[in-house]
Amino acid sequence: MEITKEDYLILQEILKYKKSDGKKTHTMEQFIQRNIDPKVKVCNYCPSQIRFAWNRIKNWYAKNKEAIDNSYNSIEEDNTNKTAHYCKCGKKELPTKRSKYCDECRIIKK
Repeated sequence: MEITKEDYLILQEILKYKKSDGKKTHTMEQFIQRNIDPKVKVCNYCPSQIRFAWNRIKNWYAKNKEAIDNSYNSIEEDNTNKTAHYCKCGKKELPTKRSKYCDECRIIKK
């Protein structure tokens, strides 16, 4: 089960809603169309449809929780590798966030 970071954040937001929250039906509808069933339509005014859509997302997440969380964690691991800190000159990667200059730049600066 592959899920994007945006979809994972939307899913967590949807699961925080109340069942009958009609304000977020468009978000729920888009999420279901992207991940569960592309033909779904959710009425903004019908509480039973809103509840059904919310329960459908909740049950889908419960069934696929491990796969979804694992794919999201792999996305997070990929992103942490890309957030390296570089020297002000931009040439060398630094070991910690605290250091701003590489050894060569420090020598030149003194």
